[in-house]
Amino acid sequence: MRLYLLHHAGGSRAAFRGWPGLFPADWETVRIDAPGRRSGDQRLTLNDFAESVLRTIPRDGVPYAIFGHSMGALAGFVLAMAAEAAGHEPPAWLGVSAHPGPHVAGQPAVHLHRLSAEGLREAMVGLGGTATEILVDDRIWSWVEPVVRRDLVMAETWLPSVATPVVRVPLTAYCGQDDKVASPATVATWASHTERFGGVRVFPGGHFYLQATRDHVAAAIEADVAAALSELKGALT
Repeated sequence: MRLYLLHHAGGSRAAFRGWPGLFPADWETVRIDAPGRRSGDQRLTLNDFAESVLRTIPRDGVPYAIFGHSMGALAGFVLAMAAEAAGHEPPAWLGVSAHPGPHVAGQPAVHLHRLSAEGLREAMVGLGGTATEILVDDRIWSWVEPVVRRDLVMAETWLPSVATPVVRVPLTAYCGQDDKVASPATVATWASHTERFGGVRVFPGGHFYLQATRDHVAAAIEADVAAALSELKGALT
């Protein structure tokens, strides 16, 4: 099994530091950085993000799964869509964490990327997480803010090509009990975007709940992947 981990807006692969050791020894855990970190390219889209990951996935018969947090959740969904559309082997399982689901007709759009620098910083601090203490440093924020904004543009301006995008991939939604951005009730709407919904897994905490519950989240991922693989094996026999 290969597990691809996709980070939140403004984050990096470092958000999943230490995670590879939480999974079985025969799993390859791949921590992904969103594109544009070095080039600063403002034109990148979420489709570019998904395609950049898809190009790196070997076609060697090893099944793979995706777990994305916040922006990474939507990127993982777009990646699964891209894999199905391209005839690439789709992921065996998709975990979407701390994201309310794709924006579709009738849903209010969220545009954090349009906030002023100070307004955006206040919004980020309000989400909590271990990065909160560094966001109050003016010098650090001046460096981080363009990266956060670029990621938010990718995540908040993506629109599906169909009214309600649906993947065939088994999908499970994860969230924090007290998340104001993606509450348990909100993330349940992911059920309408997959033919095989695995339900909602709720953990203590807010938007960055997985920082304090990492081991429990990893165990849940392992169980969900095992269930998806068992279902796939049963369908093939």
